[in-house]
Amino acid sequence: MFYVYIGLKFLGLALDSYYSKAYERNISTISKLFALFCTPLIYYVFRNPLKDHALSFFLVSILVYLWVKWHDRLTIRQILIVSCLVGIMTTVRIQNVLFLVIFIPQIQRTLAQWKKDNRFFDFIIQLFLGIFLAIFGFFIAFSPQLIA
Repeated sequence: MFYVYIGLKFLGLALDSYYSKAYERNISTISKLFALFCTPLIYYVFRNPLKDHALSFFLVSILVYLWVKWHDRLTIRQILIVSCLVGIMTTVRIQNVLFLVIFIPQIQRTLAQWKKDNRFFDFIIQLFLGIFLAIFGFFIAFSPQLIA
């Protein structure tokens, strides 16, 4: 139950950054209630607690919060943090690697900005550096699973 509670808090922080007005905060609350009661999360917390769904929900909520917080531009430190988080998420449940899809629009936006600024060489260097750091961070966090 602890992971679900903290996951709902992170989900609320992510939603509250979009909804700033008082009446829009109700949308955030309703969305959190839907995430709690309209998914099998309650079943996996109370009836089948040995499954890893609550921990997976917690980690995905952190990823969504970090994506909302850093969606405009990722620094090197943030790339390492996100890739380590995705590595931990993949260690918990292998299909959580699919949540990397939420970063595709960000990559496309960055690519369009670099094309517009005519900084293709800088783009290539930062792209390869970012990809290397993301793969490195992912494998650092995923390495206990590989060793096991």
